[in-house]
Amino acid sequence: MVAGPVILSERYGTIMDFLTDGGLPYELDGLKINPDFRNMIRVEELAEDPTLALEQKLPQMLQQLYPRIPKDPAKALERLVWFFQCGDVKTDASPRLKVHRKSYHFRQDASLIYVAFLATYGINLATIELLHWWEFLAMFQGLPEGTLIRQVMYWRTCDVSKLGKEEKRYILEMRKQFAIRRPEREQKSIAQVEQDTHDYYERRIALAQEKLRGAK
Repeated sequence: MVAGPVILSERYGTIMDFLTDGGLPYELDGLKINPDFRNMIRVEELAEDPTLALEQKLPQMLQQLYPRIPKDPAKALERLVWFFQCGDVKTDASPRLKVHRKSYHFRQDASLIYVAFLATYGINLATIELLHWWEFLAMFQGLPEGTLIRQVMYWRTCDVSKLGKEEKRYILEMRKQFAIRRPEREQKSIAQVEQDTHDYYERRIALAQEKLRGAK
């Protein structure tokens, strides 16, 4: 399942570019990365964790992708966002899945996703040594409609306004049963963390410049 490495420098593309070129990214700007899907799920969890401050999130998120954190953390986070979004940062702040972002939760739905991958692809997500993040997302998107995880995703997001009374009642019951549990405090996306990081460093630069002007 694992393709050969693609080294990225100035050229950026999308997942389709690398599939047609015969490889997936295992390096970014000449630096080795850890592209396993478990690392990126952890990145998403860190970004959404309302109990962590930005200064705590940033190094932990970068450590999931880089064995050695680059010298420029803001640029490294930009690359992480690019990788997380499968090379497409022009559309939205979520992974390239043809589903509503709120339709799934990797940790809460772990058992459903595990069973679906095992039944559909014969892949044991608990024991597989490495599954590239981009491959994982492509397979996740391609899971058959008959799998329970796809049904749950449908129940969570479908428009019930035009459904019959019984079908609507059933779906609303399923939606309640499989509701995504979220913390009371606000969660943030990967892109929001990236923007906060840029704002943070801009403030630090501005403060440093003010101090230099005051010292003259």
